[in-house]
Amino acid sequence: MANAVGAALAQVSGEFNQVMLDVPEAQALAKAKNAAVEAAFKNGASRDSIEIVEVNQMPMPYLAGAVQYNVKVTPVDKSI
Repeated sequence: MANAVGAALAQVSGEFNQVMLDVPEAQALAKAKNAAVEAAFKNGASRDSIEIVEVNQMPMPYLAGAVQYNVKVTPVDKSI
């Protein structure tokens, strides 16, 4: 029962995690942010409440031109 209550109260979110090869940084970040927002929307978040809470870029030195992008978004109560 406690697990069901926790799941019901949990905040929806979205995340994007992908390695991109030879993609300009601005274009890669835009794609990553849009994909994370779409994931949160599909999970039930309202589009106007979604905010980006974390962005990570990790170059991959063992693969020329590759960067791993990780973006996390969550809805934020804007009435506060």
